[in-house]
Amino acid sequence: MPGLQETRLTMLLISRQLATRLLGAAQAAPHCKVCGLIGGRDGQPLHHYPVANAAADPATEFRLDSAQRDQAEQDLHANGEELLGVYHSHPATPPLPSASDLQACGDSAGLLFVISLNTKGVLEMRAFEPTAGGAAEVPLQVFF
Repeated sequence: MPGLQETRLTMLLISRQLATRLLGAAQAAPHCKVCGLIGGRDGQPLHHYPVANAAADPATEFRLDSAQRDQAEQDLHANGEELLGVYHSHPATPPLPSASDLQACGDSAGLLFVISLNTKGVLEMRAFEPTAGGAAEVPLQVFF
């Protein structure tokens, strides 16, 4: 796992509705890493855009399908949104990004949202800002 560093963002607000949709997507496929894009406006996450996991072993790694990623980016731009980040789930590990997770996001992905199904009864989601030496956690606050 890359080193965690200090982030430039002090907090990211995410609606309960979006958080619930992201967590639900992870729960719907508990044995593989689900993934996709998060679009928003003015730094505010608004929607998620699922993208197929094209990794050779989707249970342990993720790679956004390039054609679906392109389509998801077109869709979010058509909705007047900008790409805020990439999300993916961890079926059996904590919500911390690995070096391969950061690499799979690409250079222009923005934030990385990691959803963990590792804990029984409690779903956990964290956000990270890629840095030169790894990633810096961005505190998430869910609002109604």
